[in-house]
Amino acid sequence: MCNYAADPCPVWRVTRPKARKPHTCAACLAPIRVGEVHVRVGYLSDGRWGATRVHTTCDALARYIDLEVCGGDVYVLDGGVTMRERVCDHYHDAPELLRMWAAHLRERRRLEVTS
Repeated sequence: MCNYAADPCPVWRVTRPKARKPHTCAACLAPIRVGEVHVRVGYLSDGRWGATRVHTTCDALARYIDLEVCGGDVYVLDGGVTMRERVCDHYHDAPELLRMWAAHLRERRRLEVTS
């Protein structure tokens, strides 16, 4: 099973906004483009407000890993572990992760070329 340890935040809110400015995906570290719908998690941790942003496909892949591969044990959107590390940790248990991850990377590269 998974051992991504993180203290849960007492207050958090998940939204799916359209980016008004460029951001960096906390999961795959690729750019989130202006106008792109993404997942934003606003949270209160240690008395400070913060936010994490990820691509919708990275969020879906993270949920798949957590719910299907890890048996629903954990859902950590950003615990200092990149999506690449998570895929590498779990691809032996679920080989389809590599195909899903590769498809995401191809789409990101295609978007970079067309911009």
